[in-house]
Amino acid sequence: MASHYRRGQKVVIVPAKNQFTSARDSKLEPFAGRSGVISDYYWLDLPNGNNKQVFIYTIKMKDEDREVVVYEDEIRVFVD
Repeated sequence: MASHYRRGQKVVIVPAKNQFTSARDSKLEPFAGRSGVISDYYWLDLPNGNNKQVFIYTIKMKDEDREVVVYEDEIRVFVD
């Protein structure tokens, strides 16, 4: 399975809806709707044997010296 996004791509953070809210999710809310650039990504192979992978991205926030780590379903392509 390939990544949907690539390094250097501009994206918008869109927290996933209708999911269990955790302490991690509440820390993501201040970044909702804000844009950044993918600086890196990696994947985890799920242990259930169905060859499914979960992609996780590091986003360098626009105009900030801060990076945010998000799951693939928490970002969308930025459209000017």
